[in-house]
Amino acid sequence: MFSTDYWNNRMLVNGHTGHAEPFYYCFDQEARLFAISKILNTQIIESIVALDYGCGSGDFIEILEKKFNNVVAYDVSELIVDKAKQRFKSDKILVTSNIEEINHKQNFDLIITVTVLQTFNEYQLKNSLQFLTSKLSKNGVMIFMEF
Repeated sequence: MFSTDYWNNRMLVNGHTGHAEPFYYCFDQEARLFAISKILNTQIIESIVALDYGCGSGDFIEILEKKFNNVVAYDVSELIVDKAKQRFKSDKILVTSNIEEINHKQNFDLIITVTVLQTFNEYQLKNSLQFLTSKLSKNGVMIFMEF
């Protein structure tokens, strides 16, 4: 629904691609981080490879790297990916805006997407869900957190 230019512009204006209103962003982001942490601490998920689809500046990468051997983080905005790459300089973390890099990776034990799918039109949503399902390992888990 939104173009790469739209997300790049949000990064330039706000310093992130989340909610434009700082009060809401700070409150909501903390709540989302808490919820994902809680879920990961209470669920038995094979902890080998995780994908953060729509990673933004990388807030959830920080949680995932504690539990998973490898983390792949993808976002369509090259600018926000550059910001996340600055935060995470580890051999176990790949941050990319190139979807082909995900295609060449093994399947994922966990795929999270936080406030991403709600921005898609019907066509993008269908294609993204098919893609994500195809990249999920046999006993993998997907967590979608939307409004």
